[in-house]
Amino acid sequence: MAALKASEQGLVKIKQARNERGWKVESPHWLWESSRSLDPTRNWEIEKTVAAGVSLGTWKRFLAGKPIRTEVFQAFCQALRLSWEEVAERGYKPAASETEQMLAQRSEEATLFLDWDVHRMSLFSMDGLKS
Repeated sequence: MAALKASEQGLVKIKQARNERGWKVESPHWLWESSRSLDPTRNWEIEKTVAAGVSLGTWKRFLAGKPIRTEVFQAFCQALRLSWEEVAERGYKPAASETEQMLAQRSEEATLFLDWDVHRMSLFSMDGLKS
């Protein structure tokens, strides 16, 4: 699995860019902006969803300088209006244990999404019965 992580200098740039944008770390705007760069055909804010691989947990791992999937790393950099090449640690290759950890985190995120989607569909069905 191809992954990137921010260099020490990259983390400084990320923090500066994040402060310039003025959104809090937990703001969904980061996730929607990143999703838009991965799939510009959808209106993420209206749908209140995010692209595959984008999550608050992944965003926080990115901010902490931990490895994340390459395309999501690039999308986060784009949301920050940064060049991913200037942020990424050069020559980084994830160890097998890091790859396993990323896969486990992605599996957990997928489970959370499915739980949320099933709950949303249940609410939709219940609303439909009331009408």
